Amino acid sequence: MKSVSNRIAQLVLSRLDPAERQPRQLLRQTGIHPHELETPGGRLSSQSHFRLLAWVESRQLPLDLPAPDLGHLFEHFGPLAAVCSNAPSLRTAIGQLARFRDLIGQSDQLRVQEQPDGLLFEYLSDCPDPRVGTFSSLHNFNLLQTLVRHYAPGRSQALRLTHQSLLGRADLRLLRERFDCPVLPGASNSLLLSHAELDTPYAGYNATLRPYQEQQAQLQLDGLGKVMGFGERIGHLIRERLRAGEGEPAQEALQGWLCDSLNISRWTLLRRLQEEGAGFMPLYNRLRLEEACRWLRRSDHSMLEISQQLGFTSQSSFSRFFREQMHCSPSGYRRGD
Repeated sequence: MKSVSNRIAQLVLSRLDPAERQPRQLLRQTGIHPHELETPGGRLSSQSHFRLLAWVESRQLPLDLPAPDLGHLFEHFGPLAAVCSNAPSLRTAIGQLARFRDLIGQSDQLRVQEQPDGLLFEYLSDCPDPRVGTFSSLHNFNLLQTLVRHYAPGRSQALRLTHQSLLGRADLRLLRERFDCPVLPGASNSLLLSHAELDTPYAGYNATLRPYQEQQAQLQLDGLGKVMGFGERIGHLIRERLRAGEGEPAQEALQGWLCDSLNISRWTLLRRLQEEGAGFMPLYNRLRLEEACRWLRRSDHSMLEISQQLGFTSQSSFSRFFREQMHCSPSGYRRGD
């Protein structure tokens, strides 16, 4: 399943105002649980990532592009920054970025096309919302500009930036300053970079260090590529639905949603779970209990809010379910009784 680094959500949250309860609103509406952000190098599902970007865009927050220097990239994505900043030329560095970009996320891609006057980078997102796609593309293009500034300091290489979604005046002004080129609406999100400096040798290139940097980036990339078992995939989908506040107590409705998501029959769903020694309702109840415990330990949500989040028909049914599983009340569990 496609995923995105949790660092993106952490950066967004760090810029919100706790006094206005914005972080709590974001977590609730995107289905992101705080514990997902506490794991170094953790990942979010692409669905949660898109909900995050849609939340930010819907509030018309100004673009918050980091300065185009490697400090930001090293702070949050060290192996990627290392392998991209030590290359014989800018063209090679961009190739390294394409190779290891999954370290940031897997829910989009940058397509590169040779043009007579430069390289055209087109951002392709899995999200159908053009506003979200534009928002995400600009952060990706800012990463490219970071490499341009590193390999060709003081020389602008951007020839044209196009975007699919309308941008405010302040955002357009920021982009024109950042990329020093025309910023135009268009049919796609794309950035055209000049050929001028792509193959100029980089004086700071360290050939001895490069194999080690590639090895470290590849090790981290391999760690993201572990294949989930079928039961893990089902659990991931159910957990995501619970965190989005879409828990469904009706067994048939939930099974139908899972089958539609995976394009399989209900018979196949149950058979494959059975092959792994798992039953559907025990799995669902275990996940609801895990989520209930996390919400009780790590949030100040009321019992009613938690019961609604997890799809219970009432607070009393949630309390009854919790007592049967944990042999204590939800409030007692929160107090540590």
